Amino acid sequence: MTRLLLCLAGLMLAEEAADGVGITVRVCDTAHLNGRSLQSAKLEAVRVLASAAIEVKWADCGTQTTRNRPGPRDFVLVICLHGFLKPHTSDDERVMGLTDLNESGEPSSIYVFYGDVLNFAKDKSAEGETDSILGHVIAHEFGHIFLGPEHSDRGIMQAKWGQDARVLMGKRLLNFNKSQRARAQAAVAARSQGQGLLVQASRQENAGRAALPSERAVKTKGSNPVMLPN
Repeated sequence: MTRLLLCLAGLMLAEEAADGVGITVRVCDTAHLNGRSLQSAKLEAVRVLASAAIEVKWADCGTQTTRNRPGPRDFVLVICLHGFLKPHTSDDERVMGLTDLNESGEPSSIYVFYGDVLNFAKDKSAEGETDSILGHVIAHEFGHIFLGPEHSDRGIMQAKWGQDARVLMGKRLLNFNKSQRARAQAAVAARSQGQGLLVQASRQENAGRAALPSERAVKTKGSNPVMLPN
């Protein structure tokens, strides 16, 4: 019964994405994940982003793709084993991912720190769910691409993930909500029209929400990390 419900939920998300907008993501895997793990993480990210009606086309970060001038819906995902670009945080926090700005001040690149993903999975006795966790981190960072720097109290965009969030991942219930879906759609449309994503998103609800302390520390660098307790 549980498996049937999960399958039905997946079909509903797929139908939502069918009416959505598409983006292209160039993947630079400097952590050298095995092909099966990377593919599994991509599939999980696709599923979560489908709840925001965002379709993803993947491309390798090869010479040919990097030579091409990126379009308004083109993004880069860099998977690092260790966070050489990772901002300093307190001892009780861990950063698994962040977004970065391009020369125009628009969010265009995502960095995911696979070593911290592995540590989080180990801390939660969920080593077998590492690929799923990685996919959720990727989806969270794309949320910042589309929605701006703020976090939510629940769902995929919550700032700190604990055991409850891990359980929801396993049930495939850590997703974008309806409001976030509408805002993401508007943001991608604005980007396609040459408008700033963050400017467009700031006109939506929750635009005046105060930044979390951890966000203030990195906002000047154009970074929006997933902060996780040790």
